[in-house]
Amino acid sequence: QETRGMWAVGNIDETHNITARLERFLHVCDAMAYAHERGILHRDLKPENIMVGAFGEVMIMDWGIAKVLANSEIEEGDDTSIPTPKGAKGTKVGTVMGTPRYMSPEQARGETDTMDGRSDQYSMGLILQEIVTLNPAIKEGLNLEDALGWAREAKRLPIKHFHRKGRIARELIATVEKATQKDKNKRYKDVTALAEDIRRHMRDEAILAKPDNPFQKLKRFVARHRTGTIVVMLMLLMAIFM
Repeated sequence: QETRGMWAVGNIDETHNITARLERFLHVCDAMAYAHERGILHRDLKPENIMVGAFGEVMIMDWGIAKVLANSEIEEGDDTSIPTPKGAKGTKVGTVMGTPRYMSPEQARGETDTMDGRSDQYSMGLILQEIVTLNPAIKEGLNLEDALGWAREAKRLPIKHFHRKGRIARELIATVEKATQKDKNKRYKDVTALAEDIRRHMRDEAILAKPDNPFQKLKRFVARHRTGTIVVMLMLLMAIFM
């Protein structure tokens, strides 16, 4: 809401611009990548469970329904920086747990036995959509069954900036779309790969979710080698008119 208010008056500061917002999201990616490597799914990722501290530190809260995967080396009571609530390992197959508006399709279908890090990734894709658009990714005001229906079908609102002058990079749109595919096999292989595409975009590099076409490759090349390109163009013009 604060960022939307800044957009309304045309005064976005450095702590609320898209770069700052993506940097915070990358901290979430790093934290979740670590959790997934340890064999832990959060299963309730949503904006309310992501806190930003006074010094910009990002904390992921509420691991109450986290699930420890069967192939995890972690046992309940192990000394780990990631909370592992009692009973998290034995979630009943077919049980739907979490916040419907941010659930992956497989989570909304209760497929707890086959869920992996790509389920959390789907939730993160919805959060990323809200970060770049400043709009909800899922229609607000849905009742429980309708919200679950949207989740099962991987239904989202269009990726459109809330402000008429707002622009969203094609790379970020492609990243959101890949992370929120209905078929989990079409998503990024893991959260680390999702983060890498965002970092490529921030470095003005081509991303894996939507490779550059020849024109875009040329455009990036010219942008990186502006001086050299100008010199070559001048030399060509001289050669033509001499």
